[in-house]
Amino acid sequence: MAIKNSTTQANIRSGPRSSAGALGHAGSAILALPITLDPAAATASVSINLPIGAIPLGFQHDGGATGGTSPTFDMGTSASSAIFINEGVADTAGFVGVNGTGANTALTAVTTIYAGVGASAATGGSITGMFLYVMDDASTGLNG
Repeated sequence: MAIKNSTTQANIRSGPRSSAGALGHAGSAILALPITLDPAAATASVSINLPIGAIPLGFQHDGGATGGTSPTFDMGTSASSAIFINEGVADTAGFVGVNGTGANTALTAVTTIYAGVGASAATGGSITGMFLYVMDDASTGLNG
């Protein structure tokens, strides 16, 4: 039996049913987009578009950059290459939270992600990971 894919523009929440005695609160789902970038190349589009209302959280990646001295990467938009991540560590696997001027801000237009070398270039490799975000949801108090 094939698993069906589902797409929705609705806010997605998960939590307890409204039965008597249920404890806990519904939480917003974290959404993830796969991205691969060249940590030795100039900033370029990674061909991934974030929707209106997306609030970027960060990038969980494999640390696949090689060579260089403490190589870093930037992630942002065509207008500001480091608006999401400024000088993320490129050769150590892990999570890099949004630390640029776009932190804690819902996008007001469909936005293409751009990524590439930071201030300290790698000499090779590629970085693969998941770009994480949530959707603006006024009913949860999240950026609403």
